[in-house]
Amino acid sequence: DDLTETLSDNGDVKAPTLKQKLSLPQVAYTSASCGSLMSANYAITNISEKFKSRQRRRFREMLNIDVSTKFVDADAIFGLVVERDPMANVTFYDVKEVVKELREVHATVAGEDVGYEGDDSISLAAFVDCMSVPDLEEHVKTSLQAKTAIVRKAMMTTTVGEVIEDATRSSIQRDILRDTFKVAIWEAPLNAIVTLTVIASILFMGTSIDFYPDSIMWVFLESMCSCIFLAEMVIKIWGWGLWPYFCGRSSWWNILDFFITWLSVGEIVLNI
Repeated sequence: DDLTETLSDNGDVKAPTLKQKLSLPQVAYTSASCGSLMSANYAITNISEKFKSRQRRRFREMLNIDVSTKFVDADAIFGLVVERDPMANVTFYDVKEVVKELREVHATVAGEDVGYEGDDSISLAAFVDCMSVPDLEEHVKTSLQAKTAIVRKAMMTTTVGEVIEDATRSSIQRDILRDTFKVAIWEAPLNAIVTLTVIASILFMGTSIDFYPDSIMWVFLESMCSCIFLAEMVIKIWGWGLWPYFCGRSSWWNILDFFITWLSVGEIVLNI
């Protein structure tokens, strides 16, 4: 069939349709491109915020980017690629071109231009989005597909050191939570016991003025109260450590309690 023109019933030449304007290979290429962009858009828009946040934190650590910095430049990316694969067939110019291409891909696919600081920089958020697309290489220029694959491999491959660091960080977090839980277990009953002891000590002191003030019983009861106060101080120092006890959030109260406890112990020793 003639794809360039079509004759009507009366012999007039009709305008060629869109399908007639495009050859079959062009139609196939256009359909494939649209499908590729749709798949990339689906991949970017369906990335969970939790995953994005985790990847942004990971990329900052890998690229040594400050928390206040919102952009990453080609120099940092190239340095990481060379560090992880010294034999990688890529140059700084290649990485710079990849960064430019990723900016265009993200602007086209995500439908937003997040901006950039320099000619060789890209926003960290856009960089994470692009690196998270499984078939990213299919959305860039053919001449940059191999270089893009090298960059994505360097960014998305988890090293043994990162696995160990994540495991260590998780272990430390679990230890902190466990220690906090332990403190909550012993601190509540200890505070209750000390509060009751303070009340008892005040009652003993007031009662001893009117009833048998010279009795050894009052010295014994005051000694028991002082021993409880001393035990409280020792338990807190043992449980918290010296530095948190004397320099932590409750340091002023702890220091006051420390001196009052030792004054009380000294008074008991003198009375005995």
